[in-house]
Amino acid sequence: DQAGFPSLLATASTGRPDRCEIAELLLSYEADIHQRGVNDYTPLHLAAARNDVGLIQVLLAHGADPNARTRIDDFSTPLQEAERAPFHDAARILQQAMQQLLGYFPKTTVLPAGWSASANVKEICSVSNCINTAPEGWIERWLHNGWGFFNSRSDAMSVAPQAGSFDVYAYRIWPRRYLPGAVEDLVVPPLSVEPIPAGFVSLGFDVVSKSVSSFFECSPLSCNGLAAETPVNSFCLLDGLEDAVAFAARCAHEQPEPGAYYVVEVLREPGSD
Repeated sequence: DQAGFPSLLATASTGRPDRCEIAELLLSYEADIHQRGVNDYTPLHLAAARNDVGLIQVLLAHGADPNARTRIDDFSTPLQEAERAPFHDAARILQQAMQQLLGYFPKTTVLPAGWSASANVKEICSVSNCINTAPEGWIERWLHNGWGFFNSRSDAMSVAPQAGSFDVYAYRIWPRRYLPGAVEDLVVPPLSVEPIPAGFVSLGFDVVSKSVSSFFECSPLSCNGLAAETPVNSFCLLDGLEDAVAFAARCAHEQPEPGAYYVVEVLREPGSD
């Protein structure tokens, strides 16, 4: 603007009804989407702090980094700016953008005989394979990626036997690693995972451990019976990201299983629930 304010930040700070169109135009002329302004905000920080859902979506579509932190003051992310307000709509969009798709996996989720940690649970949809095992011989097919998931739905179903009640699940990870007394940013290397097809339904969030294995190991809610003392939904999962983050921090402190803890959103193919 005339005061020398960077173009996208000036756009984000205005209440003009056409600000999203202006941002699109500026970006088409290669405006710097990572430019910094007052408080070391990026345009996405500013849009989040103003609950500008439309502009948040425009910026994310053009590659704005939802994990960017300010380099002064609170070293905050755009999500933290939205949560501080609190602006729930903006926070929800940013939460989804920060999660990374790890892949797909076929599972049976029938409640095992004798499992009684929570009367509310009708299926075990945990990330872990401890309670409901994976298809026999899946790992020998060598179609999985480094996280132990499959890059496409078709690869996932190719390892499941034709006879059996296997449903396809998709998994998105929250980019944090929870350790005793510490929380670390989690950087997931780029994966060649096909986007989640339209219609997949989020069932909730699981908290899962990883110590010596390259793959996830145990889900304390189901594997260690902590669903008996933690409010879970009918899938043995936590309904909200905030609850899952708090539970991950608790598990990292109490170590029901050794290792670091991760928050993973569990989604299921339509028609399976």
